[in-house]
Amino acid sequence: MYLKYKLPDLNAGLTEVTGAAWFEDEFLVLEVETALMGEFSKEHKTVKIEPSAFVSIAFERRLIRDRIILRPKKRDLLDALPGDYLGELVLKTKRRDRSDAEEFVLELRTRQREPKAAPPPAAAPPPAASTGDQ
Repeated sequence: MYLKYKLPDLNAGLTEVTGAAWFEDEFLVLEVETALMGEFSKEHKTVKIEPSAFVSIAFERRLIRDRIILRPKKRDLLDALPGDYLGELVLKTKRRDRSDAEEFVLELRTRQREPKAAPPPAAAPPPAASTGDQ
């Protein structure tokens, strides 16, 4: 599943921030592109986050753009993304992508609740051979 989003603009609206989100293995992948005035000095950044790193995941329906609100357990998790976020990351999605966004949030919540896969159990040591000298 692939979802396009927009983040708040930077530098008094001169730098546009857009991106895409998808799932890769057990991670949420956020690809972010910043572009000066939407066209110049484009920079790409990719961040992988474990869904369990979020304390809450919310979806808000809005008139023009819906919002996916991600609140991490640790504030420094958002330092890897361009911009300043006060404890939450708001991904704005277009209304026409509403069903995809809602499905994306459901999948993210499911992955948030799932425990990490436990490593396979270690092999038990072979039983000691008895010598019969008891």
